[in-house]
Amino acid sequence: MVLAKNWLDVYPYEKWNGNTMPRYQVGEKFEPTRLFLEEGKTEPPPLLSEADLISLMNQNGIGTDATIAEHIDKVKQRKYVFVNNRQFIPSELGIGLVQGYKRMEIAMATPALRQQMERDINLISEGKKTKDEVLQECLEHMKDVYLT
Repeated sequence: MVLAKNWLDVYPYEKWNGNTMPRYQVGEKFEPTRLFLEEGKTEPPPLLSEADLISLMNQNGIGTDATIAEHIDKVKQRKYVFVNNRQFIPSELGIGLVQGYKRMEIAMATPALRQQMERDINLISEGKKTKDEVLQECLEHMKDVYLT
């Protein structure tokens, strides 16, 4: 029995197919009835189309109907990606930027930072935070990222 999907909840390229598994107790032994090795290659996830990217942005609370197109245009203008057959192809610059952030252990290439920005903007508009509070929090975060 699967108790939690864990990584399947956040990894969009793999789907849970609902297969049942028996429940095991800690220390219980499992003996497989068969074992086989399949030859094959791993493949990267499929390239995103603009519709795929918009869907992911919506799922992650990034942008609004009025700003999503602007975000996508900015990524293309900065040459982080090229578009071929309606799919986004990462450029060397885009790949290098993401790899650099990962090597530096900076979460700049994940949706989390942009999600927080969007939440903060909404809180400002609702009067629950001030622009100065958000700016100060952002500056502190950037100091942690770049000065440590």
